[in-house]
Amino acid sequence: MGYYWDIFTLENQIADEYDISDLSEKQILNAVRMGVRGGRMPESALSLSTEDILKRLSLLKDGKPIQAAVALFCDKLHYTPQLKLRMARFKGINKNEFVDSQNASGCFFDLPDAGMSFCFKHLNLHGKVIGLNREDLDIIEAQVKEEPINILRFGKAGQFVMKFWDSISVSSSYPPIIGVDVSSGIRKDASAITIIDSQTTKVLATFKSNFITMPELADLLYNFITTYARNAICVVENNGGFGSSVLQMLLRTNVKKNLYYEIKDKIIEEQFDGISNVKKTSKKCKVYGATSSFQRRNELIEILHQRVQHHRDKFATKELYDELCTMVVKSNGKVEHSDDAHDDLVFSYLWALYVFYHGKDLATRFHLMKTEIFTDDHYEETSYNLEEEYIDNDVLTPSTFGDAVEDSVQRKMAKSRILL
Repeated sequence: MGYYWDIFTLENQIADEYDISDLSEKQILNAVRMGVRGGRMPESALSLSTEDILKRLSLLKDGKPIQAAVALFCDKLHYTPQLKLRMARFKGINKNEFVDSQNASGCFFDLPDAGMSFCFKHLNLHGKVIGLNREDLDIIEAQVKEEPINILRFGKAGQFVMKFWDSISVSSSYPPIIGVDVSSGIRKDASAITIIDSQTTKVLATFKSNFITMPELADLLYNFITTYARNAICVVENNGGFGSSVLQMLLRTNVKKNLYYEIKDKIIEEQFDGISNVKKTSKKCKVYGATSSFQRRNELIEILHQRVQHHRDKFATKELYDELCTMVVKSNGKVEHSDDAHDDLVFSYLWALYVFYHGKDLATRFHLMKTEIFTDDHYEETSYNLEEEYIDNDVLTPSTFGDAVEDSVQRKMAKSRILL
């Protein structure tokens, strides 16, 4: 009986008054991207035509869209009371008087955007500048570059652009540090990469995209590290499912040796003695990536303050400067970008610096030999799933990374880059 009910429900009926051309190609592709990012659709779906996508989603019958396809993707809707949204902000605690109202109509993906826009319009948010001195920011602005010295393109169509602000050294003593902030890529959030020089802590390269999928980001990192930075240290924020997914992909490749990890105690057994005592047995584990906690976030913000005050010559790119200018403290005490801005690049930068300042045993794990770095005031500053069992003598040798020849790498970059 349920089978026949499915056949005759409205959403499964052919929408005779509509054609495929009435459906929004943009909305269809956005839905596919969300499916790919969430791991519910294969990456190959991105290359399918609109008609093939609708067929695979069972939204076509005899070459015509069904009502469900129209509700999801049509931007030229006829009379559809089910796809209308009425919103109001009321005065006081009852519905006798309202101060604003709005009606919206559209497809399934349009209505949530309209509702969120109305809510944010009336949501009272406030923040305060986190104390980045305007004079310091002006000095940074005067020194950043508008255009990179060269770029590298990644992706099947070269759609992902990494910008280089300085040359990358391949010295085994000073491996570049790659900070990665991973986002779902949905709506305004972006995945970002910042690469710093571990000898000077200057920004060498940046990447930012709000449409790159997690498999594509893992592929970009793999190709860059294996081709141009075989001795790099790569730190990926592992909070949530996005960073963890990228790490899981990279752990199955030969860049596993480049991934930053922390040693933590993991409880593997608890034994109750029958009275009141519980004996816990733990073992040390490698946890790949960096976990953002409240305490660690405060450490990152402290690093940011120090960089803005004493290392204003090392930011390199105006993209990073623009994000710095929008950093605020929200009413909940969390430091992040203002409501109409972004902080993805800033935090990828801070993760790279976190490894430099707070990373443990970098000399034995990654052959990073820290030395003195100079502030722009010219005084010396001396710097000293994702789990696997930690082996105490797990020390890498220089041959693990296979030191590259600098001239060879520079030649590769010269061939690959596309000059602006």
